Amino acid sequence: MAVGLNIDFFSLFINYEPKIYIGGDNVIFWGPLAWTVIFGLTFATFLTLVIVPVMFYLSNRGKVKYRKKRGKELQPNAETN
Repeated sequence: MAVGLNIDFFSLFINYEPKIYIGGDNVIFWGPLAWTVIFGLTFATFLTLVIVPVMFYLSNRGKVKYRKKRGKELQPNAETN
């Protein structure tokens, strides 16, 4: 759909001749939808496989640094009691 390839399914099923051609009314109608689906799936794959794990890693790293900093501040007070 995205590259503009048309297949006439009516003649394929009736006469067993698909009449494959490039361009036409179907391409004008379905082309933008096909490109939207392609780029949407590409973006969702990138988001799922790259961005989400990086955000989890950064969040976990920040949490560990915060706890280390907070723990160092509390240790001297704990030793004096």
